Amino acid sequence: MTLNPKFEHDKFLLHQKHFTIGEKYNIYDVNEQPLFYVEREKFKLYANIHIYGNDSKTEELLTIEDKSVFNMDATMNVKDPRTGEAVGSFKREMLSSLLRRTWKIMDSQGNVIGSAMEDSMGKALVRRFVPLGGLLMTDFIIEVNGSGVGKFDRKFTIGDKYVLDLSTDPQRLFDRRMAVALAILLDSAEAR
Repeated sequence: MTLNPKFEHDKFLLHQKHFTIGEKYNIYDVNEQPLFYVEREKFKLYANIHIYGNDSKTEELLTIEDKSVFNMDATMNVKDPRTGEAVGSFKREMLSSLLRRTWKIMDSQGNVIGSAMEDSMGKALVRRFVPLGGLLMTDFIIEVNGSGVGKFDRKFTIGDKYVLDLSTDPQRLFDRRMAVALAILLDSAEAR
């Protein structure tokens, strides 16, 4: 199966839409050309996230299924809705995330291949235990197979805008479909 060319980028710009019911995002390339439209389901026990080719929602490219309602550890499965094929999954263990938010990245067979974690333990501790520390922006570093493959940073702007930068992964160790799904989770599931 050939990968949709929209996933062939090394940088993605995420803009969360405000003043809407539910969570919605637009994702752009570095030239601000639209790539994806993202919507999280509203008012459901399992709040799945749908990634579309555009805001007309005629072509769904990925589905992130939330399987964590009665589970202390958040588990999110990423699927290709056209084929039903599992792309991979993410899991956040509550205990290890108390001090430094960390998500495990797993392949389609459930094998841990990497992680996304807050950029520094020091900042993570300040965010949690210092008054007004929560005002510090939460950025993440991404590692796959022992290599740093990218980072997810909040831009210093009005509104929620983020940059997913995978330019340190020219070998493409990290499936770009999983990377886009991870970027949505790092904002949506972390309620940043």
